[in-house]
Amino acid sequence: MRKYFIRGGVSLNKVRLGIIGIGRIGINHARIATTLDNIDLVGYCDIIKEKANYAGSKYGVKVYYDYKEMVDCVDAVIVCVQTEIHYEIARFFIENRKHVLIEKPITINVIEAENLIELAQKKEIVLSCGHVERFNSAVIALNDIININNIISISVKRMSPMDYRVKDIDVVSDLMIHDIDIILSLMKPYKVINVMAMKSIVKSDSKERNHADYCVAQLEFENGAIADLTASRVTEKKIRKLYINELDRFIEVNYLDKGLTTYKNFTAMLGESSICNKDTKYQEESLIQKIFTNSRDSLYEEQKNFINAILGLDKLKVTGKDAVEALKIVKRIQEKIYA
Repeated sequence: MRKYFIRGGVSLNKVRLGIIGIGRIGINHARIATTLDNIDLVGYCDIIKEKANYAGSKYGVKVYYDYKEMVDCVDAVIVCVQTEIHYEIARFFIENRKHVLIEKPITINVIEAENLIELAQKKEIVLSCGHVERFNSAVIALNDIININNIISISVKRMSPMDYRVKDIDVVSDLMIHDIDIILSLMKPYKVINVMAMKSIVKSDSKERNHADYCVAQLEFENGAIADLTASRVTEKKIRKLYINELDRFIEVNYLDKGLTTYKNFTAMLGESSICNKDTKYQEESLIQKIFTNSRDSLYEEQKNFINAILGLDKLKVTGKDAVEALKIVKRIQEKIYA
């Protein structure tokens, strides 16, 4: 049933949106927000005035240097600041009954995340988290073809060149969390029963903060399936690939080009060696199938879903509960590598 957002007793079909934090992700959210018809873009906020001014002049909207100043002008916000202040900003807007999309990870710790979820439920607002790979068209197609009961293992590699931009979180919270979220969503309802992990610290600022730059983790699920994950922010090639080994099929996902390929062995009949006894020769062949996926912008789809969920036009695809479940596995991995 089609619903509309209610503001001041009036039904509306647009959401007044503010974007907080104008870094790489924030500026992309800003670009997308100008293209969606059901968004009334209110303005951008950043404590660095030059960033806020740049976004404001580029897209012709108001700028703010203090997020609290925009609270009466918005219905929803997208929070793209450092993880350590996610909770403070999100809680402020939720308390004021504003819908919130927070970039991943949802918060620094599980307690903060659970507090936000509880408050969002109490205030009856939409709380989502930026697990953008859920909106990757190859991942969406993957959900349609996998057989969860046939999965033997999942393997994923998310590797990038040296990144000096992210300093407040380690590679598990920064990169591996994407794939943790995807794997948990693929493996539902099965739970993780065991976690193993190792790490390497490479960058000088990472050594100061004791933050892993390279991590290998293994998750064991209650149905016997195993997932191994590698995340690196010190590798001289950008790799984003996921592999699923099923009982009778192998599946490869390339997050970067949204490619999805399946491999399956089958028995091909070559011919009959004798007409009388009909003895038949066979040969094992490999059937390779490339599955078509669209090339839509994943961040665009994420933001559209958030806005449509507010308006009652779509079901929210990444909930606060999803985000906290991924964060819990992140913390279990971190307990292993920093023990």
